[in-house]
Amino acid sequence: MNGPSRTPAPRPRAGGLLALAGVAAGLLALAPAAGAAQQFSGAVGSFDAHRLIYYHRSSYEQTGRLVGIAGTVRLWRLRLAVGTERGTLSASTAIPNSDARVRSDAASLLVALSGDLWLGVTREAWRFTADAGVTRWVLGGPVVRYEPDLGLVGLRGIADVSVFTVGGVRDGPGLSKAFRTVLGVSVHPAFIPVSIRLSHRFERIDLRAATADPESVRYEEFRGVVLEATVPARR
Repeated sequence: MNGPSRTPAPRPRAGGLLALAGVAAGLLALAPAAGAAQQFSGAVGSFDAHRLIYYHRSSYEQTGRLVGIAGTVRLWRLRLAVGTERGTLSASTAIPNSDARVRSDAASLLVALSGDLWLGVTREAWRFTADAGVTRWVLGGPVVRYEPDLGLVGLRGIADVSVFTVGGVRDGPGLSKAFRTVLGVSVHPAFIPVSIRLSHRFERIDLRAATADPESVRYEEFRGVVLEATVPARR
């Protein structure tokens, strides 16, 4: 099981993402001055993923580990992050489900509204390669990120919520609704130049049904634990 039926539909328009990027840029005028120096950080991590596919009144599951790298640049009140993940998700049953090779690419642009609150836009693209063929997703929308100090030196919380308002399956159905949440903690011990992040990620994508027939209802869920190690550097 790899993807939905290939009912033609308009591709996601770049205008929607450009408009969201314009909103993020406009927030610069509203955000307080942060005075932060330029910073760069690189990260490696893994996502122990569980994928649930609901289609034609049946559900199919795939599990596996995605391994990725990411980079972040912080300048003034801006944070630009890009990353990629790859791996294989193994099917829990045979036909029509099958193993899928997965690649996910993501980028986000955030603006600091305060020392621990960020607002911006995000975009992610998924590629699933399985026996049935290749399916591509493109998703984008606003994101809010909150990183509160938890009262101990080097310990912060992570709460990240993205609502995907544009996108869908390439050459297939568009979005009905979609969102992603990330909840966790990060710790940066004073004696090592590495911070560790442990979080739980949940993502739900509902596709627009072609008809009112329940047979055409389709959604997917991704969930699992994410472990990351980040090495910061300041210029």
